[in-house]
Amino acid sequence: MEPQNFGGGGISSVIAQDCGVPQGSVIGPKSFIAYTEELDSVFLKHDIHHHRYADDTQAYLAVTRPNALTVAPRLQHCLRDVNDFYGSRRLQLNTSKTEVMWFGSAASLRGLTVSDKNVDIGNATVQPVDSVRNLGVYLDSLLDMHVHISKAAQACHFQPRRL
Repeated sequence: MEPQNFGGGGISSVIAQDCGVPQGSVIGPKSFIAYTEELDSVFLKHDIHHHRYADDTQAYLAVTRPNALTVAPRLQHCLRDVNDFYGSRRLQLNTSKTEVMWFGSAASLRGLTVSDKNVDIGNATVQPVDSVRNLGVYLDSLLDMHVHISKAAQACHFQPRRL
């Protein structure tokens, strides 16, 4: 195979590819959907709610305070199966991008130890974070929107300073 010029002035060299599709190709999103369309069954098996958006998946559980200690083990078992599911399809769960968030009142969250809140996935331990960004909105563990308001205020102050 010869190097090809794609009109941008540069020439790409040919690289042999054993599996998968090149990033940015037209077939990439369709292949990803085909690979992951059965992922729902893993979450259903563990009775864990989830949402998927493109290549992001969010799993969540709502429990009462006395049942809070059951959450991390349930998530661990489910994520172990998700990891196995991905592995069987030559995909990889990126534990460095995996986040765990606990929502509740300050008193409820204080009642849980750090080890109660951690989630182990294979050899990695995912420690809980205090805030996450979800579709442009920052959510914090107390759901009081302090982080979102702070980030919005920073963005608003930046624009006049830039002028």
